[in-house]
Amino acid sequence: MERRGKKTAERPKYTCRDCANSYGWCSKALDGSLILCRCKHYTDGKWCKFLKDPQCENFIKRKEAGNG
Repeated sequence: MERRGKKTAERPKYTCRDCANSYGWCSKALDGSLILCRCKHYTDGKWCKFLKDPQCENFIKRKEAGNG
């Protein structure tokens, strides 16, 4: 019996942390890093979204600090 190769979904290159639409970063983790944000396009949840969530169709790359 042949074993079929497992197809893995492509991981998005960016996360909500890299998006210009994320704002109001809050809720520090135990290591002191922020883990939640708000987004005007996020309507699935009530208020916040994880900064580590994959990019969505409304993603806009955040400008890097010091480049402008």
